[in-house]
Amino acid sequence: MAVVASEAQPEPREPMGEERQQWLRAAVAEALGSTGGSRAELQRCLRVLARPCPGEEAAERGPGDTGEHERALEELGELCESLDNATDFCSLGGLEAVLELLGHPWPPVRAGAARVLGACAQNLPEAQAKALGLGALPALLGGLRGDPDPRVPPAALFAISC
Repeated sequence: MAVVASEAQPEPREPMGEERQQWLRAAVAEALGSTGGSRAELQRCLRVLARPCPGEEAAERGPGDTGEHERALEELGELCESLDNATDFCSLGGLEAVLELLGHPWPPVRAGAARVLGACAQNLPEAQAKALGLGALPALLGGLRGDPDPRVPPAALFAISC
């Protein structure tokens, strides 16, 4: 199916039909309008993190107790891979919320918080400076050096490296 340059015939151009124009407008609006939806998702996740974990006061807790918080942190990590979302996350007070969770008693929450912090700070100097100003480095170094759970040190290292 090789095409020789001298043999190529340009296809005749025709005006785009109304149905095709509507489809194209909808696709562009969806692609460009995703930031508003992302901001709402960021806010929803931050509301979840602001609530106490079920059973947080209990002496013994199971892995299901923090499931909603863990899912919110996972979603935030994905959302904050976008620089626009990471900037919005910082403006919504997300760094402060996540930094508090670095000291959470449940390891998956600590690891998730470190991953979100890393995703947010990656390639975003403003977030890096703000996180450092809020004292993120000592908390992350503590997670890297002394956390007994094997999930936390790699997440802390990721955040430090960003």
